[in-house]
Formats: sequence, structure tokens, C-alpha cells
Amino acid sequence: MKKLLLSFLLLVCNLGYSTSQLDSLYPVRITLFTQFMSEKYFFGHIEAEILELNNLPQSIKTQYNFNKDQKNNGDYYYINYWPSGNKKPEINPCEEYNGVKVILIYLNESQLIFFIDNANKIAKQISGLKFGDHRKGYNIIRNNCADALSKALGLDPKSYKLFGITFPEYVCKGIIKNFSEYDATNKVSLISISK
Repeated sequence: MKKLLLSFLLLVCNLGYSTSQLDSLYPVRITLFTQFMSEKYFFGHIEAEILELNNLPQSIKTQYNFNKDQKNNGDYYYINYWPSGNKKPEINPCEEYNGVKVILIYLNESQLIFFIDNANKIAKQISGLKFGDHRKGYNIIRNNCADALSKALGLDPKSYKLFGITFPEYVCKGIIKNFSEYDATNKVSLISISK
């Protein structure tokens, strides 16, 4: 009986711990327009956006301003990297286009800050050309949307290259691999995949 009672007590404590840990995680939507399958971006594309901005920690709400665009001293809460800069992702691309996968990952506060800081840094690197100088901004081969997203999430783009090009599909698989389980360092919890 004592073992049963102890097991029950441990289960309740573990559930309470898990719930409190999940409360401190925040959803980020990763959208993959699959290569050759997407009717919008034939060669593929990947982007990410923090969801539920109103539920973010107060420290992030005071440190960053998401109500203004960057031209008016605002901050980006998304990465959607193009030669012309960072663009606001579409609201529901799965409903509008075929060949789109959406993944939700959940980041803790320090990971959100890392993502926001990197998204804003990368967004300022504008080449204006598909084959621009990769050290200064976008380059479809050496610094594309997949490179930008992997850097914003703290992943190494070199791990997702084929013939020197970082592919959105490979980065998506890397995100699933790296962000699929809750671990001791609070890296991420839960993952949801649609389509």
C-alpha cells in the first residue's frame, strides 16, 4: 500500500512540474513551403513567427516593440527572409496553398530572446539581390531563408546543406529532430506537425 501511495504522490508531483514547465513555453510557428510541391514557392521556402504575442513574458513585452514596424523603431517577431528583407508571414498559408507544412515548436523565454535578437539582426542584412553578397545579406545559394531561420533558432546551417545550398526541407527536418522533445536544458517541449 505504501508503494502505491508513494507512486501516486510521485505521479501527482511530476504532473504538476510538467504543467508549470509548459506554462513557461511559447509557441513559434514554422511554415515550410515544400520544394516542387508548393504552388506558391516552387523551389521551397521556410519561415517562422512567434504566436500569441499578448501571452509573452512581460520582460519581452517591455524590451521589444512588436506594435511598430522596424522603420519606426519596432522589432521583428518573425523571420521570413528575402532579398528585399524580412517580410511578415501570411496568416494561414495552409488554407491558401498546397504543399505547405506547419510545425509548432515551443520555446522558453531565453530562447525567444535569442530568436528575436537574431531575427532582427538578420533582417537588417539586405542585399536586394537573389545572388547578392552573402556576407552582407541575402544570397539564394549561400545565405537564403533556410540559413536565416536555422541561425535564428541557434542551429548550424552547414548541417542542412547539399551542394553548398541550405535547403528549407532539411532545416525543417533539423528543427523536428532538435526541437521534438523536452530535455533537461528546457530546449523545447512538444511539437505539432500538420499537413
